[in-house]
Amino acid sequence: MPRDVREWLPPEHLCWKALDVSSCLTCRRSRTATVTTGGVAYPPARLIALLLYCYSKGVRSSRRIEQACWDDVGCRIITANWRVDHSTVARFVRRHRAALNS
Repeated sequence: MPRDVREWLPPEHLCWKALDVSSCLTCRRSRTATVTTGGVAYPPARLIALLLYCYSKGVRSSRRIEQACWDDVGCRIITANWRVDHSTVARFVRRHRAALNS
């Protein structure tokens, strides 16, 4: 694989569009998600991009999104190669459901 992730997928790929849209929708309160369990604090814009990307591909289950973070190149680019677990995805969706629905 090329060293620069911008070479992994073509410029018109859905993952780049999800990242662009999420940067416009960045949470105004903070730049990192609140973590109360001792885990990693992921940037909300990245989690929003991950959800946009996965939902657009028909992947809605938090466990399948977790698996996609291992298998899907687009997800790996969006998450900067982090392995986002299903409980993080589920908590983020639950915590920000109203904002995500609007």
